[in-house]
Amino acid sequence: MDLAFTADGGYFLIHPMEKKFRWRGVPQSLQERMELTGPEKVIAIHCITFGEDGAFFMGWSRADGKEQTWAVLKGQYPSLEKWLNEPNRRGSAKKLYIVLGPNGSFFALERGVETFEKGLPPSLSEKIREFRVNGLNVRRIQLGINGCYFVEASDGSRAWNVTDDYPDLRTHLNKQRLTKISTVNLSPYDSQHFFVAFNDGHAKWTLPASWVSDISAVAREYRRHKAVSSGSTLSQTNRPGNQQRKSSSSSSSSGPIRDLELTRKIVSTVGTVVTAGITVASAVGCTVM
Repeated sequence: MDLAFTADGGYFLIHPMEKKFRWRGVPQSLQERMELTGPEKVIAIHCITFGEDGAFFMGWSRADGKEQTWAVLKGQYPSLEKWLNEPNRRGSAKKLYIVLGPNGSFFALERGVETFEKGLPPSLSEKIREFRVNGLNVRRIQLGINGCYFVEASDGSRAWNVTDDYPDLRTHLNKQRLTKISTVNLSPYDSQHFFVAFNDGHAKWTLPASWVSDISAVAREYRRHKAVSSGSTLSQTNRPGNQQRKSSSSSSSSGPIRDLELTRKIVSTVGTVVTAGITVASAVGCTVM
């Protein structure tokens, strides 16, 4: 399961085994692309990441077998745009791996060729160099706020720096060995939003209450994969544009939202639901292959 966060309260959810995509609050042009049918239909997404001011990058495969990449960087990542447009850049959608972060930071990889980065935390840059010295490639990077990150090498080794900016996530990670973690998804724009999946199918998350229908769908899919999940749902009370600030207040409910109640026999779901403070303007979407 892969979850990409937008800078203004949206998300894009990928279930690679089930070939399903769900989204909320993504740029209109991306939504229109995802709704294409016929030969141009998106059947697999190899990389998707969202930056500031509506920027994003996506690499995907179409129903007709062609691969495509799409970078809309809005002038926020000029050196990355130049790198992607270099004449010798021949990376296919499956070879290019891009991660956009806050304050113009990014990591770019053309698998088997080179890496390019800007604004990464020094300890993360050093870890990437260490991987290369040992003949390893970066498999996955998640950039969070205030220098937080999670990185995984091609041999499965991991490193992370999660400060008190993500207190709940730090608690979960401290209780688990890194080898037990399947994926970590950090929001680079709100420290209260993360999703962690473990190799045994267990998952922990803190996500906006408005996403609850998709959280329920994730739970049902985990059930099919014999998983046990627990988590909580939150909504930020700060306005979009102040995403690097923690929610200052919240109100809790004595029980899960109704959609989550329907999944009680499927998963064990615990936590709080926090009253929504914002509404994402863009439409919700879903595609199933």
